[in-house]
Amino acid sequence: MGTRVVIGSRGSRLALWQAEWARKALLRYRPDLRIDIEVIRTRGDRMLNAPFPEIGGKGVFTREIEEALLDGRVDLAVHSLKDLPTELPHGLEIGAVSPRTDVRDALLSQNGEGLDGLRQGARVGTGSLRRQAQLRHLRPDLALEGIRGNVDTRLKKLALEGLDAVVLAAAGLERLGWRDRVSEFLPPDRVLPAPGQGAMAVEVRCGDRRVMGLVARVEDGTARRMVTAERTMLRVLGGGAGCRSAPGHGWRGDVWWPRAWWPCPMGAGWCGGAPPERLTGQRRSGRGLRMRCWRREQGRFWRGSAHRIWPSLFKLLWCLSREPRTHFNCESIWPKGRST
Repeated sequence: MGTRVVIGSRGSRLALWQAEWARKALLRYRPDLRIDIEVIRTRGDRMLNAPFPEIGGKGVFTREIEEALLDGRVDLAVHSLKDLPTELPHGLEIGAVSPRTDVRDALLSQNGEGLDGLRQGARVGTGSLRRQAQLRHLRPDLALEGIRGNVDTRLKKLALEGLDAVVLAAAGLERLGWRDRVSEFLPPDRVLPAPGQGAMAVEVRCGDRRVMGLVARVEDGTARRMVTAERTMLRVLGGGAGCRSAPGHGWRGDVWWPRAWWPCPMGAGWCGGAPPERLTGQRRSGRGLRMRCWRREQGRFWRGSAHRIWPSLFKLLWCLSREPRTHFNCESIWPKGRST
């Protein structure tokens, strides 16, 4: 009899799809494995009526599964990486990152309209504070409503609760075969996706060489570098599940443009920068990195000094240089003067 491996998973359709993806991927390399999926109900699954940030943020969907990992009841867990907190419990780590699919958010409307085509005052459902803040910036007239539940539950609410549209991650819709229901894919230069969106994370126990050796076969090195950069930026800037800022995807091919979006009392803004260097070579230099900031005020954009962001930017690059398995090298960093 082959080695037994137990995958811990929530019971939603998407979570089970992801667990089944991991099971099939592992069996391709080790057909002798006996892999079982154990469904674990989390606090987030039980408290569907409470606002997301009020019940503990992202950890409410992973805590019970992580406890099962630490107790040895399961050997690994598969998560949508965007839903995984940047700080993992002591004794756990991300053993592998899947290939990345569509990173965009998707809008699904009752009558097929895109974001700009929705009527004045349209009711749009999304439980994400990040999405709400950016949608409010683009369409201040929208009535944004927090909705909870699995992907299929949110789609039912679109049909049954009089909503004009809902916004969900495109990757989840694609995995469930519902890509054709999307009215508009929101480009990252309009709605910045969450860090790690579009990728899955395989969470394992630190030091478990047996399981680490198995999941290493499904690792995608390019996706690992991308999500590590984005999650490090989120951690450095102090973001989280209750945060409306959106440090995240800023990739153009294999080049990373550090980008973030944040709301403030005077409006909303972007910060972004020229890329450190292409991530294809062995050296990852931060030489020549520049930062620019934009703030929206009275309907116009202007570029201001980024002196307050530089300390966080240097901390970001220093943290990236210490990340294992990503080969970032940020030793040569010097700002090219004040942004203009």
